[in-house]
Amino acid sequence: MELSPLKINLLMHIYAIPGPFDHPDAQAYKQAKKEFVTNEIAYETDTPCGYKLTRKGEILVDAILNTPMPVLQYVMPARFT
Repeated sequence: MELSPLKINLLMHIYAIPGPFDHPDAQAYKQAKKEFVTNEIAYETDTPCGYKLTRKGEILVDAILNTPMPVLQYVMPARFT
């Protein structure tokens, strides 16, 4: 399963917000939820959100949250003589 920005957005919503997730692109999100269940990242519940993360999903979120921000560095090129 590839993670797209859409899937990351949904994953973070399931992780952090207990309320329902409404989005204009509902079909794509339905497909993403189906992939999460198929890949054992989330499971359906009767909560307002409708889904909860499995331990595998929690580990995935933890990996995303602990990814360091890239650092922009300017380097002077070496001079060739």
